[in-house]
Amino acid sequence: MLIPQLKDWQRRGLIIQEDAEIIALALIYVSYLPLHRDEFRKGQYTMVRDFLFDLVVSSIVIE
Repeated sequence: MLIPQLKDWQRRGLIIQEDAEIIALALIYVSYLPLHRDEFRKGQYTMVRDFLFDLVVSSIVIE
């Protein structure tokens, strides 16, 4: 379901023209971060999560 949505956004010029499967895999990978929450020191998880999310989004969204 994600790849057709990404391709639609690409056709509309909302995201970069990278392989939609690669974009989907990057987004899925980010969604696994909560599984590793206990590996971060106190207070780090939220900062890393926000930074990683912003990094991925800013890399694919066309402004």
